[in-house]
Amino acid sequence: IRRPGRVDRICYVLPGEKAERAAQIRVLSNGIHLPVDFHSIADLTEGLTFSHHREIMRRALIYSSSADSFDKSALDRSINECKKQFSQELMDWNAASLEQ
Repeated sequence: IRRPGRVDRICYVLPGEKAERAAQIRVLSNGIHLPVDFHSIADLTEGLTFSHHREIMRRALIYSSSADSFDKSALDRSINECKKQFSQELMDWNAASLEQ
């Protein structure tokens, strides 16, 4: 997000590797029971950043029927919605940046 007058440079932070994404998801789950392990979720979120993982967890909690656990369907729905917000061009750019 760019806001005029706030930042004079753009700094791109690359998405993390699988282990880093799994750690981010573990932190963001904050003790809430997940229907699958952190690494399984990390497999589904390749190319996504910490802020996307935060949004996935926020949405999954909203879609779940319980406040102390996520339904698998709620988690899948939130991952799919967040992934759809990306253009293929951005996903390709992320992949190319990781290869460098």
